[in-house]
Amino acid sequence: MGMTAVEKVLALKSGQAHVRPGDVVYPDPDFIMFSPVFADADAQYEAEATLDVSRLEPQIALPGGVQNAVDLSDVAGTPVDHAFLGSCGLSMYEDLAEAARILRGRRIAAGVRLFIAPGSERSTRRLAAEGLMQVFLDAGAVLLPAGCGPCNDAVVGPVHSGEVSISTAANNNAGRFGARDARLYLGSPATVATSAITGKITDPRTFETA
Repeated sequence: MGMTAVEKVLALKSGQAHVRPGDVVYPDPDFIMFSPVFADADAQYEAEATLDVSRLEPQIALPGGVQNAVDLSDVAGTPVDHAFLGSCGLSMYEDLAEAARILRGRRIAAGVRLFIAPGSERSTRRLAAEGLMQVFLDAGAVLLPAGCGPCNDAVVGPVHSGEVSISTAANNNAGRFGARDARLYLGSPATVATSAITGKITDPRTFETA
């Protein structure tokens, strides 16, 4: 979550963003390949805000920018044609493993194209070793090489005129995945996976309680 928070703040044109690394990010000190940076204990801030994210329902960014966030329930049921799991903020092993948990034993909806691009070769190898790449293939997804995927000027997996996309991309400005009149929504890996299965924007908690 920390990496995603940092990436989205930068997407909103902030000059810098920093999230304090914790034990979830660095569970084993022996595998830290650099020195984490922490604020001084007596650091002073212009403003402080506390957010209880446990009380939020899943969020969706409406077409036009990551700042256009709404509760998923506001757009639930919107049909989708295109789905993408990946990008610089949400393509780590943990992100794709969460999507695999939802996709396991299920198939994406007819008429939906789901593209998956791991963020690194290391993640790709781990996903393959644990059988999760097969989960994606069995679900009907198209696996892309590690990297940017459709975010790279829609070189692969583009959207077409009038289509609707749901993705974990870094941004959703017009034309990012291809046609400028396509509607690009952003959501979490769980939301994207669930929506690809149902063929419409769907709360991932639907499957958790099923």
